[in-house]
Amino acid sequence: MTPSHSLPPCRHAATPAATPFVHARRAPSRVVSVLTTALVALVCAVPMTAPRAQGQPQSESQPQPQPQAQAVQPSALYAAGLRVAALPYRGQSMPVAVTYPTRAPEAVTDLGPYRLMVAKGAPPAPQSSPATGWPVVFVSHGTGGSLFGHADLVAGLARAGHVVVSLEHPGDNYRDRSLVGDPRYFTERPAQLLAVMRAVLDVDGDAGAAMRALIGDVPVDARRVAVIGHSAGGYTAAAVAGARGSAGRVTAHCAAHAQDDPMCALRDPRAHVAPGFSGPRFALPPDAPMPVSLHEPRVRAAVLMAPLTVPLEPESLAAVPARLLVMGARSDAVLPARFHFEPWARWAPAAQRVEDTQAGHYGYMTSVPPERRAMLGPAGQDPDGFDRAAFQRALVQQIAAFLDGTR
Repeated sequence: MTPSHSLPPCRHAATPAATPFVHARRAPSRVVSVLTTALVALVCAVPMTAPRAQGQPQSESQPQPQPQAQAVQPSALYAAGLRVAALPYRGQSMPVAVTYPTRAPEAVTDLGPYRLMVAKGAPPAPQSSPATGWPVVFVSHGTGGSLFGHADLVAGLARAGHVVVSLEHPGDNYRDRSLVGDPRYFTERPAQLLAVMRAVLDVDGDAGAAMRALIGDVPVDARRVAVIGHSAGGYTAAAVAGARGSAGRVTAHCAAHAQDDPMCALRDPRAHVAPGFSGPRFALPPDAPMPVSLHEPRVRAAVLMAPLTVPLEPESLAAVPARLLVMGARSDAVLPARFHFEPWARWAPAAQRVEDTQAGHYGYMTSVPPERRAMLGPAGQDPDGFDRAAFQRALVQQIAAFLDGTR
């Protein structure tokens, strides 16, 4: 099996996208093969110009829906369109997915363990007058994550009238965690998110040109910008919203709490990487320039789901200018609440905080059909009695309401 940059090319695709897989631990090679094959089909199905969409989604309550037409939920303002590409980044590629409002019918799209309900490559919905562009949300996944790990939330926000841009972090994804061992991890991760944001908002450089080719017909409003992050993505989102990180805080914390906080075990860049891949890993050059500031001042709201909090400097959190929604899980066994959620009450008292009493760490990630949960390893498992699909539906409503309050 080859890495994503060696996927067979599509005749209409200039660059391939990465294989979707989230927080995988010991993923079987056959699953990786299925994911790669599925993603090639998806990229080949999403041209730069929008084709007519096909089909509509089956109800989420049916465990194995067939790809046939069905009405969009009456409560949804729009359907969810999807386009996928890869942006040039430090001599390599950074996969991105853009999910946006459309009037085209959705269809079931299976990608390995994931079941997406989207209209691939569809034209965007026309905006009401005056047309100022859609509010835009940028999503950062957790360590070892992937492009579609928050598909339920992303599609739900698109149906509510947001353009959502997700990225797969080079060097910190399910295939490759080489960046995790680099001391610049806590600056490079936000730098990657900033690169995507500026490609979209400023049409900056080659990456901006690639985004213009992908979504030039999907206008966004640079005055209504939000970020969402889960786990290490929560740290990443907080950093671009104005918080400051410190690798020294991690060193000190793990010296005292290595046995109490599983975060400290994530320092090994070889851990939890899906097998079956070979080839070059993401290599951050020794002289790679870092942004003068990791803060993107256009961010007006940040949603941090089960965030990696220890690296954040406490005195910087109260000064974050963006509105903050911090969401934690009492049963989080990956980033324990006492280290990563509860401190927010002291450090950022103005932040809106929501703790769920049933969810685990992975409840904030997309739901998958029951028969596919084992394919995701721990990321597919939840505490007994927890309904992830229902939780995701409620999560969409809660986050959409929070973002709407920022407009």
